[in-house]
Amino acid sequence: MKTIQLLVILCFATSLGAQSLTENRNQLSLLYGIGTGQWKDQSYSPLSYDLGSMQSELRLHHFTRRGHIWDFELQGWAALLSTNASEDFETQLLGLDLKVSHLWKLGEADGCRLYIGPRYKIGSQIITWEDEYDLSSAYSYLSTSNFAASARIDYQNNRWNFTAEASLPLIATNSRPAYSGFGEDSDEHILNYLFDYVQWHTPDKYFAPEVSLSAGYDVLTWLALQAKYEAGYTELNDDEKIAFATHQLILGLNFKF
Repeated sequence: MKTIQLLVILCFATSLGAQSLTENRNQLSLLYGIGTGQWKDQSYSPLSYDLGSMQSELRLHHFTRRGHIWDFELQGWAALLSTNASEDFETQLLGLDLKVSHLWKLGEADGCRLYIGPRYKIGSQIITWEDEYDLSSAYSYLSTSNFAASARIDYQNNRWNFTAEASLPLIATNSRPAYSGFGEDSDEHILNYLFDYVQWHTPDKYFAPEVSLSAGYDVLTWLALQAKYEAGYTELNDDEKIAFATHQLILGLNFKF
């Protein structure tokens, strides 16, 4: 009888251990924050703009049995562009990015883990402006689809964990407007802007590095508080050059399951 009880307890403990390992292989992050930056788009305006934004992020990490990472990230942001030239030139900007990465674990030592791998990103930013009398208007956009090289370092110290990430696109397709201003076909043109006037670029024409630093604290075995800083720079040297730099600070929760 004691032998049977011992086997039942052992099986139960084993199943709990397996369940714990399974739970630790997935992480879902919900983050929200603010950002600042500079924006200049010659297709839209010869002026430089200051950028203030609100950003939200939904991110899913899946750790494979071998320790590699599948990373899915969706970011949306709304920004206000302003310039010292005139308050009448304030502009709304909307952006949406989807990133998918597969990172291979290269090694681990003293609580640090190193990963490298490819990342695919598709994203768009669109600017629209009309004066209050509907007599003048302008718009511009940048839609990109690129493959990048990515690297990541994780460090775990008891309840604290820290992550540093960096990526650089190696080949990209970018879509930019062929003209500025609204016309009779503007509505249809905006709906198709993801696919119009697409050009291929390498880092000599499209240079867009991104870096991020994040810190987390495990409140419970399945819940952590997270803070993240992101910085990015984009420069596209086409007929109508666009360049912008952004900084974001976002906070949120990380659920482990």
